[in-house]
Amino acid sequence: MRELTTTEIGTFTREKQQLEITLAWELLDVFDDKPDSWGLLPLLRTIALNSLTAVDQAAKGSRGAEFRHKWKTDWTRKYFGFGWEAKPSGFGTAARPGVGGAPAIPARGPNYAKPGRRGEGGAPAIPARNDSWNRSEVEKGIKSFSAQQCGDWIRIVGEMVEEKFIPGDDARLAMQRGGKSHWDKYDSRYRDEPNKKGKVLGEQLSSRRRRVMGGGTGKETVMPDYAKETAHATLQRQQRVGATATTKAPLPTATTWGFVKDLTRAAGLNRWQVMAGDTTGKMDQVFGLMPGATISGTTTDNVFFFRTFGRLGMNPILFLLPAAAIVACGHHSLLEVGLPLMLNDVNNYRPGLYSTLFPINSCAAGAPAGVAKIKQTLLRYEHAQANRLMMLYYSGGRPAGGWLFDQPKDKFMWSRMLTGNHLMSVFAALRPFPDEERVRTLMAQLRLH
Repeated sequence: MRELTTTEIGTFTREKQQLEITLAWELLDVFDDKPDSWGLLPLLRTIALNSLTAVDQAAKGSRGAEFRHKWKTDWTRKYFGFGWEAKPSGFGTAARPGVGGAPAIPARGPNYAKPGRRGEGGAPAIPARNDSWNRSEVEKGIKSFSAQQCGDWIRIVGEMVEEKFIPGDDARLAMQRGGKSHWDKYDSRYRDEPNKKGKVLGEQLSSRRRRVMGGGTGKETVMPDYAKETAHATLQRQQRVGATATTKAPLPTATTWGFVKDLTRAAGLNRWQVMAGDTTGKMDQVFGLMPGATISGTTTDNVFFFRTFGRLGMNPILFLLPAAAIVACGHHSLLEVGLPLMLNDVNNYRPGLYSTLFPINSCAAGAPAGVAKIKQTLLRYEHAQANRLMMLYYSGGRPAGGWLFDQPKDKFMWSRMLTGNHLMSVFAALRPFPDEERVRTLMAQLRLH
């Protein structure tokens, strides 16, 4: 273990962020059967199909009209854009190619084609929407889903459960373990407007744990560092530069924020930035991680989904889908996904030790090849040079120093770090931007001494 300079802290934090985003993309490739068949994508599609009966019952139930309205106006628009029949798998989005070689949609401009008709000046038409509820069409769509789309489907089903269209919200909320201090989130889009109950939320801003980045209006001029590094790492992957490149791939100039907004879809880093007093925000500060968007409720929706619809024999490796899908697209950081998996006894996660993300009991006899591939990938990234284990302290809200755990005995000590609810509780009690004395106390509390 040695002391760190402030210059090293900045460099190491950025390099680690790129490493973790690149790790997420590699995991996503395994879930997507790229470049080989790893056997996980058929399992994801099968479990998504298992949930279809519950969704169809909601569409035909007593609140069927309300469900179908939500399906048409919100869920297909937010997650799938053009409907099930019209949007091919991996259809390209603005100014970048689609997944799997699908054609790109041209960048938006004055002659940009409107849905269902040809654009002016020869611009190609966007397929017409087809978003009315039709079980057979949805089933056909699920059978061709990518891993990312399976993740989007899980997110939709989570919203259906949350809004009581599908039973199980108490069980879903039970996944958010650790108390209100970890999970109390507010949507700052309504900072100056009454909410559904007519209450103005603006006066509550001082107590909120997240703040919006420019309101998600598309007029943002400053991009959070996490989103910048997400974009850099993603572009490196797209250009096959690799995680060990010495220079960053250039970001688009005029469309930098648009690129990240597209990358992060309707939520995540394009709208949220974690507040300093958030439990995960304090972990970011101490462990030298890029601030993200706070602990991931989408991950607990995944845990609920797989435990509800996975049925007997589901391999626990599927619980790692959020570490691939929602980290790769910038919706959450790896830390923010690892913590809820840990709290729900999926794994024994310790920040920085990527092998501890691996779910318990995944390597059963007859497991798909993707299980071993993911385990190898996690170990390879854990031993990468850019994966530096750090504990940092602050002065006046800025890094003032810290320690690098770079020796074999240090890494062994890190592997014995107390985790679970103990990890969450000591960080919940910690003051933001802790000084050297408090971080030394924290190290003792975590058994890092």
